Formats: sequence, C-alpha cells, structure tokens
Amino acid sequence: MPVGPQSNTLGQTDAFGSDEQQSGRRPRLLVTGASGYLGSEVCFQAASAYEVYAISHGRPVPESLASWRARIDLCDSEMLTALFRQFKPQLVVHCAAMSSPEACEEDPVTSELINVQSTRLLAALCAETGCPLIFTSTDLVFDGLLGHYDESAPPRPVNTYGRHKVAAEQAVRDAGCKGIICRLPLLFGHGRLQLSPMEGILERWASGETVTGFSDEYRSTISYAAAARGLLQLAETVPRNQNLLLHLGGLQTVSRHDFLLQLAERLRQFCEARADAEVSNRRPVHPTLIKAATNATDCIQSGLREQARLKAARPADVSLDSRKAREFDLRMPFLDTQLDAALNCYDEAYHRKQ
Repeated sequence: MPVGPQSNTLGQTDAFGSDEQQSGRRPRLLVTGASGYLGSEVCFQAASAYEVYAISHGRPVPESLASWRARIDLCDSEMLTALFRQFKPQLVVHCAAMSSPEACEEDPVTSELINVQSTRLLAALCAETGCPLIFTSTDLVFDGLLGHYDESAPPRPVNTYGRHKVAAEQAVRDAGCKGIICRLPLLFGHGRLQLSPMEGILERWASGETVTGFSDEYRSTISYAAAARGLLQLAETVPRNQNLLLHLGGLQTVSRHDFLLQLAERLRQFCEARADAEVSNRRPVHPTLIKAATNATDCIQSGLREQARLKAARPADVSLDSRKAREFDLRMPFLDTQLDAALNCYDEAYHRKQ
C-alpha cells in the first residue's frame, strides 16, 4: 500500500488542513470513491493543494490523478484501520457510495454495507484520530412532496437508497467526529475516468437516438466540478471543530426534461461559437458534439416517472435550499455556465487523445 509524506502530529486550527498550509506542507487528504465521477473530480481539483490518497474498490485510479492510491473494501475494518495509521489523513472526503436507486432497491444488503456500514467504520476512525470528515449525502433523503428543502426539514425517504443515506448520516453523528454532512443533488458533467451519463446522452443524440427526460421530477442539479469545488471550499472555510449539515444544490430547479432542453441549447451555442475554428486556426469541435447538436432538438421527449416502471420510487421535487452554505462564501454558478464547462471538458478530453 503506497503512502505519501507523513507528519507526526495533527494540528488543530480554525479550518480543515490550514495548519499544514501555513507551515508550507500540503495537508493529507483521503478521498473514498476516487474512481467515481465525483471522487475523481475531487482528486483532480485537490491535487495542487493536498497530498491526495485515492481509495477505490472495483476500478483502479491512474497515477495521473493521484500519486498515492489503494484499492480496498471500505467494509474491511482491519484494512481501513491500517490505512489510517499509515497515511494519517488530516481530512477525509467520503464519496464512495452505491448511488443508483435502482441497484439499491434490487440489492438492499449490498447497499447497506456500502452506504451505511462503510460510513460507520470511516466515521469511527475519523472520531478516534480527530480527522475531519466530509460525508456526501443526497437530496433523496426527502419525500419530494414540498420541494425547496432546507437543513431543518425532516428526512422522509421513499426508497432504499434514501433510507440508507439517512442511516449513514446518523452514523456520522453517532460517531462524534467533526466535519460536514453535505447533501448533494443530481450531478452531471465530464467523467474523468469513464463516460458520464451526460456524455452518454450526447453520444446517443449523435447516433440519432431519442432520450426521455421526466417532466415530473425536479432537482437542484449541479456539475461534478461545481460539487467538488464546493466541498473543497467548505473544507477551507468551515471551522474544524464544528459539526454541520449543509445542502449544496444549484441556483435553479429543473426537471430532467428541462435539463435535456437546456443541455441541447448550450450544445447548439457551443458548436456555433466554434464554427469558425478552421478560419481562426482553432481546433475543430469534437465530431460527436457536432452530430449531437444537429439531432438534439428532435431527439428529446418528455416522460413521467409512473410510465417508466422504475423499481425504486422517485420523489417528485427534492430541490434544495442551499442558502446556509453561502454563509461560508460558497457561490454556485448558474446552470448554463456549468453546462458550458462540462461540454468544454468533454471536447478537450477528445482532443487530448488525438
């Protein structure tokens, strides 16, 4: 198990990790779920400020994303304890999860192990060592009957995934560790290590396939990049000795169908803005984006949750009130800005491979 530089003490200052930064050393950050969409983005953004230790399970993390990596089962208490003793993290961002509501409904035993038990073990180690924990939870802890939920709203999950995330939140509280329970909405964006659902939609549009979006399911969606940036900013601004519950949602509430329409519009504008690439000696647009932009408008249809016959119940409106997070100078960009950034990342990734 490779490890990075270690120090003998864990300083206690106002913000997570700031004692190391003040001494010229980078604080040690452990990221779970590092091969996932959000976890890999956290690793990418944290690389310049932290010594990042990336933990994954099924999929390995490349050295380009983190110099220190391990593939372990987070439910293996002995291995996780050994890792903590060897790496001595000064901040943990816990992104690992079984996050598909359908998969959790089909296999609740595995969901409980990954979503609850691993969180309980991790929180206990953080409490024992004094290491702050940022735990990523979900907007699906709510029943969706009201919408615009703030942190005082009581959780009322309607599916297994939501119930297990509520149990995991409680496990973090019971452990007594310091840190943040951060509820996140539906996420989208560029996949650092694998094709993301949004990028899958672009490729389906490019092939002329119709994509259905629910018009009766509302979320405060944000990008992986914005979520990772928000988590790391909170790590720098939230006092280390606090236990906080925060919502980190977008400024706009959209249905899945609305999201597809906005994605199609930003895609059209993205391609139009780059149409003069050859004239101005700029690189041409990813051909998949050009094909997707041509077909997108005609390849979107509206649907209803009930018609999809999903195994997991889906709440109607779990939009989040995230004003409390703004008390820590966190400012979320508008959805169109995040879509533009995600499209640009997808385009850049294509050209890097050419």
